[in-house]
Amino acid sequence: MSNFSIARNNLLHRPFRLCCLAALIAVTAFVIAGGTLFGLGLRNGVASTAARLGADVMFLPTGAERNLEGALLEGKPSTFYLPGDAVRALSELEGIKRASPQVYISTFDSAHCGALVQIIGYDPETDFVVAPWLAENGSSEPGRGEIVIGSAINLAPGEEMLLFGTRYSVVGKLEKTGMGFDASVFAGKETARMLIDEYETYIGAIPMPDEDAASVVTAEIEEGIDHEAFAKEIRKERDGVNVVLPQAIIGNLTRNLDLTIGVLTGLPALLWFLSAFVLVIVNTITLNERRREFGVLRALGATRKKLLGILLAESALLGALGAGAGVLLFCVTALPFNALIESKLASEYLLPTAGVTAPVLIGCFLLCAAGGPIAALASAVRIGRAETSFIMREDV
Repeated sequence: MSNFSIARNNLLHRPFRLCCLAALIAVTAFVIAGGTLFGLGLRNGVASTAARLGADVMFLPTGAERNLEGALLEGKPSTFYLPGDAVRALSELEGIKRASPQVYISTFDSAHCGALVQIIGYDPETDFVVAPWLAENGSSEPGRGEIVIGSAINLAPGEEMLLFGTRYSVVGKLEKTGMGFDASVFAGKETARMLIDEYETYIGAIPMPDEDAASVVTAEIEEGIDHEAFAKEIRKERDGVNVVLPQAIIGNLTRNLDLTIGVLTGLPALLWFLSAFVLVIVNTITLNERRREFGVLRALGATRKKLLGILLAESALLGALGAGAGVLLFCVTALPFNALIESKLASEYLLPTAGVTAPVLIGCFLLCAAGGPIAALASAVRIGRAETSFIMREDV
């Protein structure tokens, strides 16, 4: 009989021990798979946010910082404005390489709007932030009466979306970003003007100060200028204007997630070592119980190498069974709820693609399956080196 045939029979002969140890390895595999993928999802969300912000600085009204971060990061819609003279002055500041205004207005939670979303109007003639997203996604530039929607909005290109009592054609849908843009609507300058006019007819609307007003002015700064110093100077010189550095937002996100990601990395590693330690103890105990069994096999002619092979085969089968059960359980119980996890998380989360998820799950299986043979190695070597007379003795 092969080592694996003997090992399989030995494991089935002790079903309770088999189930307990396999369950331990399964829990370890489940936690490692979940922690690794969740941590990758958080990192992907931060990376996506960094790639999408696309500007060196963003000018906005003082006091609207929380509104901007809520719209960008969490998809919380809001409306706020900078007056037109401030927009023009900021766009022409010395040290600005290029600038483009954006208008942020919120829909209403009413029958006149298809959903509560953030509308972001931009100027295609000066824009350098939104247009690259559309190009990456293969979406065309929206014309008059047309919009592009985020991935979280339950519509498809070719359909229409009701906004302030008027239906607008959806000509594109962005890929998932893991940030607030997934619940936003993007419109060109003409369509944004139409939306603002309709928005202002509703009670509770915030009127636009003038025709040239905007919510945010995105800007790129000339090379060689320190962004922090530039922002500090603008805050000092211009009342009512604040400057947000997108990289500072990313830095805040990263710092907030460092602890979470550290726990997600450390806990699975600790659990793996704990699982291996428990397996070492169990193998040591069972080794004493099975001395006579292996003594008989040695007396019948089994070599030390054969005994070593049987023990390692048992551990390999046990590890594979537990790791396979844990990964399978994760795939059945956790993966189907990724959309729910994404919707409930306040921070950015972007699930890894199937091309990343599959290798992670395979690696998790191999790591946890290897825990069994590694834990059994010391006991296997000990039994392999022992003499037949020593193995057969009742005392250790």
